[in-house]
Amino acid sequence: MSGQSTNNDNWISIFNGQNLEGWIPKVTGYRVGENPLDGFRVENGILKVDYSKFAAFNGRFGHLFYHEKLSSYMLRVEYRFVGEVLPDGTRILFSQQRNHDSFAITMEYGYNPKLACFT
Repeated sequence: MSGQSTNNDNWISIFNGQNLEGWIPKVTGYRVGENPLDGFRVENGILKVDYSKFAAFNGRFGHLFYHEKLSSYMLRVEYRFVGEVLPDGTRILFSQQRNHDSFAITMEYGYNPKLACFT
């Protein structure tokens, strides 16, 4: 996500482009709110997810949750892959569960690089 302002006054930005304020990280095996090894970070107005500092995957994956409940919304997101892309790529999830340590109950939208399509 980019923290750039929009030209449309009807859009409300939920990402400030400077830091993770308003966002709650949850990484498997860690407490809600912990962001181990800076896996989620903001650089130059861009929200980045990076697992390169982890020695091994070991079943760890992360989610970011927005601190407020949202309803009746459209989400505009621009994202790209950098470096090596792993199977099943990026997922965008919608959930109200934050304390779950494994798989949250979610609505999921993602890009599958093997199929070169969205699933």
